[in-house]
Amino acid sequence: MIRITLNSVVILLVMWVVVGCSNSKYKHRRLTEDSRQGRAIVTLVESLQHSADDIERYIAAHGASNLTASQAQGLEYALKTIAEAEDVEIAGMDAFGKRIYRVTLILKPKEATIAMLLVEADDKSLKWAGAN
Repeated sequence: MIRITLNSVVILLVMWVVVGCSNSKYKHRRLTEDSRQGRAIVTLVESLQHSADDIERYIAAHGASNLTASQAQGLEYALKTIAEAEDVEIAGMDAFGKRIYRVTLILKPKEATIAMLLVEADDKSLKWAGAN
């Protein structure tokens, strides 16, 4: 006779969720600065730091397409905040599936943290999508 307890059910549910999420199309993984996407993110952050005076042109070149007006406004505000920081440190980079990325930045000297989402365009370049 098989005896099923509440603990057994909870353990099975947790295992199912973990296995199910690890096989989903939005599987999470950490990025390193050596990866193609990591290098692209570092380059985007560095170029953003030099674009405070011409943020609209920077967004036109490096912003995601098809954003709503409010999303575009939020993206402009977030990128302008990053560009105007004295220094920016990359605290972490993550991938969610094959086309969605997140970079966590520390803005100096305030030590403010901001997480930004990026999407991979059809040409494999990364584009800023907005704050996370």
